Amino acid sequence: MPPLSLFIWFILTLALSLSGQVLLKKGVMAELAGATPSMTEFLRDHLVSLCLSRYALAGVTLCGLGAICWLYVLSRFDIARALPILGGLSYVALFFIGRFVLREPMSWVNLGGILLIIAGLYLVSLKTA
Repeated sequence: MPPLSLFIWFILTLALSLSGQVLLKKGVMAELAGATPSMTEFLRDHLVSLCLSRYALAGVTLCGLGAICWLYVLSRFDIARALPILGGLSYVALFFIGRFVLREPMSWVNLGGILLIIAGLYLVSLKTA
């Protein structure tokens, strides 16, 4: 199992990336205010103001910092281990963000899937010979 200090970099990568994604989502929600424009309408009427919004600028900045942390993680892990770990951690974190921050509905099936992902994370994190 990798040292705890390396998992901190996974968590930092995840925290920065997900925080950026949540800010991007909030920016889209604020810009569209419930509208569901076509791609043409989105590009013509919303893209520029969305890209210049404080949510989008902050979100892109946080995602960029997360990418820098991810580069460090990749310097220490094989991608075949690093990506499943980050992906699994992302699903678990997004489950809780969706449920408790965005107030999205969740079911027992979702929770069961999250528990299976946690078990898989443990297995993927084990060092093989």
